[in-house]
Amino acid sequence: MANHANLDPQTTEAIAAALKNDWAEALKLNWELLKKYPDDIDTMNRLARAFIETKRIERAKSLYQKILKLDPYNPIAEKNLNRLSSLKKADLKSAQISPPVKADIFLEEPGKTATVALTDTAMGSVLAGLRAGDPVILSPHRSDVTVISSNRQRIGKIGNYLAKTLANNLRAGSNFDAFIKSVSLNTNKKRGKSSVTIFVRETNRSPKIKISPFPTNTTIFTPYVREEALNLLAHQAPVPIEADDTIEEIEVSELPSAAHDKTHDQSLEELAEKEQEEGDHLEEE
Repeated sequence: MANHANLDPQTTEAIAAALKNDWAEALKLNWELLKKYPDDIDTMNRLARAFIETKRIERAKSLYQKILKLDPYNPIAEKNLNRLSSLKKADLKSAQISPPVKADIFLEEPGKTATVALTDTAMGSVLAGLRAGDPVILSPHRSDVTVISSNRQRIGKIGNYLAKTLANNLRAGSNFDAFIKSVSLNTNKKRGKSSVTIFVRETNRSPKIKISPFPTNTTIFTPYVREEALNLLAHQAPVPIEADDTIEEIEVSELPSAAHDKTHDQSLEELAEKEQEEGDHLEEE
């Protein structure tokens, strides 16, 4: 029965409503779908998202819990339930409905974009309010870059090999757009820290900067032959090639098989003559 939900035209309408951020309509359509397909996981996930966007947080949490009973490893329900559990009530009330994400926001361009994993990430209560596509601010320091949310909360920092380069470019006047690409919350401290990745795009390069801040992954193949092999090839005699127009004509009589056949024919003639002579001699007697 759950499989039929994807074929229902109302499912397409519900998805379209969510993409337009019409959450009241999305809630209505998904609620009607759930009545027809009460065990459909996708419908429940969409309905829970509509509950979140319309500030019905407790109902969303209850629905995610129901999903995890039916599908204990459902990544969407697990991720969002962790997020909602980490948020404080004050944060939930002030949370804004997320704007629609542009389709080309994460379009990669060699030398112009990079996906960066943050280090020293903030507490789960801060990260729980982040979503893919949320714009972030890059604040440069001497050797690293702090990443700040749109509501001025520290998210983490860029501390890898790109940090110093980005910091220098920002101070020189280059401009970058940056967005949250993924957030993975970990409420169990024994399992490690939460992780955040951002997508960074260079929008304007300062005249002071001559090269791209992002390395391009190119592989240049240079053919290489050992010197000994070259010497061997240089001194090697050419391989003779027999062409049709260089084959000498040979008399058939000169061929071994032909000579053998001729000798064989001569022996037969001599034997016949000898037999004839013996026959004649007997007749005379």
